[in-house]
Amino acid sequence: MPPPASIHHKTTTKSVLDLQHLYENDHLNLEPGFQRQSVWTERDRAKLIDSPAGKIKVRSRA
Repeated sequence: MPPPASIHHKTTTKSVLDLQHLYENDHLNLEPGFQRQSVWTERDRAKLIDSPAGKIKVRSRA
């Protein structure tokens, strides 16, 4: 069996402002075809958003 093709990736850093601009200019796809349906409750989403400001530890939902 031949080895799999090489996969290349590029790591970049984006600020919240960068993401906002991408969203406002329709360059941010929040519903890609390969994404599963949301498993987060509204409460969990709010806690995630509040976590950096409130210094709340965020656990994985795995």
